[in-house]
Amino acid sequence: MAGAPNATSTVINEMDENLSIPTNGEKESSKCLFKRQPSSFMRAGDLGIDSCHSCASDEMEQAGFQEAEELDAGEVWIAVDGECSREVMPHVLDAMVHLGLRAVNDTSMWTPGDRKTAAWTKELGDQPTFVEKTDILLWTGNFRHGGYGSDIPCVKSMGLVDMSPRDLALLLIDSSRVRSYNKISQGRTDEVLLQSGIDSVGGTFGKGETKIIRSLNKPPLVPTALEFLSILHARKLDPEEGEGNGYIAVGRSVSRSSNVMEKSTTNANNEILLNVHIMKAIEGFENKTVMININHFKSALVPTFIAKQMGLSSASNFITDIRDLAVIPDTL
Repeated sequence: MAGAPNATSTVINEMDENLSIPTNGEKESSKCLFKRQPSSFMRAGDLGIDSCHSCASDEMEQAGFQEAEELDAGEVWIAVDGECSREVMPHVLDAMVHLGLRAVNDTSMWTPGDRKTAAWTKELGDQPTFVEKTDILLWTGNFRHGGYGSDIPCVKSMGLVDMSPRDLALLLIDSSRVRSYNKISQGRTDEVLLQSGIDSVGGTFGKGETKIIRSLNKPPLVPTALEFLSILHARKLDPEEGEGNGYIAVGRSVSRSSNVMEKSTTNANNEILLNVHIMKAIEGFENKTVMININHFKSALVPTFIAKQMGLSSASNFITDIRDLAVIPDTL
């Protein structure tokens, strides 16, 4: 399967025979599903994770990654759902959150995507407090880590949503509600629930809710639907860590072994490099949120020359469709 690790890749997956499966006595928010043999792997070359703990090649072969000519070498991979992923995944998820927060706040990374955003940025800078209730602001940019995907443009969007940050986070994490706000979605299902509860703390996977999801989207101008298998993590922001008040959700594609998933021509060349949704609270307005998103994906079905424009259009429509679920009041 394209995009999965091979024997020359690095897979962080410490095997510790003393680790145990959570018991029924543990809190609901800490329940996890583990596979003895890991089957899902995620790229982590841009997360700054210590890669000294490597998985032996025979373990990867046992997981089903046996076609070395199709696989990426030189990449850092994380075993997402192995029994011992609990040792590493809390740090990986924190790194994804921090990567998203840094990218959102790195003004040098972004170029205004339209005239309105250019004028707004020139006058006010990157200050979400001043977003008007009907504005949708758009930027394009590239990650500058120089690694995988840094040559592919990404889109940042920002707008006000008439929901509380927590309600908005619950909406985004609920796969059964995706089609109510995402007009290009043809459905999303939860494949593996690793940890439940966006407000959970101290769980096996650290803070928040984490799961592996499968989604199917049909953007305009694309001849067929795009299938993605990805990890989705959502949690509360920590003001004491300088993250602000509100919630954040991050996502990235995972590759699964042929032992647990038949090969699919629809998702082999589609990859979510990074999705970020930040839901910032507004002081004095409990039921309003400044929503900031980053969308970064690649697909062989989307030519580079239309990827940027399609990304800007999709980002704007995403906020518009979420707003349609609620009534925007007259004053803010």
